[in-house]
Amino acid sequence: MSVAMQAVCGGAVPRKRHMKYRFGRLLQRRAADLPTIDLPENKPRKPNLHAANLSFAARVIIWVRDRYANNAPAIYKAAYLSRKTYSAIISDENHVVSKRTAIQLAFALRLTREEADLLLHAAGYHLSRSVVEDMIFDACLEANIHNLEDVNHFLLAYECRPFVPQD
Repeated sequence: MSVAMQAVCGGAVPRKRHMKYRFGRLLQRRAADLPTIDLPENKPRKPNLHAANLSFAARVIIWVRDRYANNAPAIYKAAYLSRKTYSAIISDENHVVSKRTAIQLAFALRLTREEADLLLHAAGYHLSRSVVEDMIFDACLEANIHNLEDVNHFLLAYECRPFVPQD
């Protein structure tokens, strides 16, 4: 053992296994000290969608559950997504989605402009004022145009790539 290591550790180097055990016990004690929250059964739960720790998948799940009574097939069909893609997004919180997929889900979920911004931010994207497609998406969200066929007409009018329905 080096002289520097002895000075830092006081002569003994702690074992990693022992440190893991101590850290695990510390977490168990802290978890036991946390208060439990009982929600009344008759009061509907309001999701806090502004929480910074919600992932893209968590936000999608909350909106599908609260607005569409867990009607997932209607959502992924309206978003022109395959069942496999939708399942990958929902089942894996670390799944990386493309910007267009996030926008497709925002339109299918009929989100407001602010909610769409939250969803895109959770995926790591934003709508730019210098990209024609993004300006079209922004205008459609502001005008409450959520049908992807209507959005496709605007995209084609400005010679942008349209959304393609999945079979």
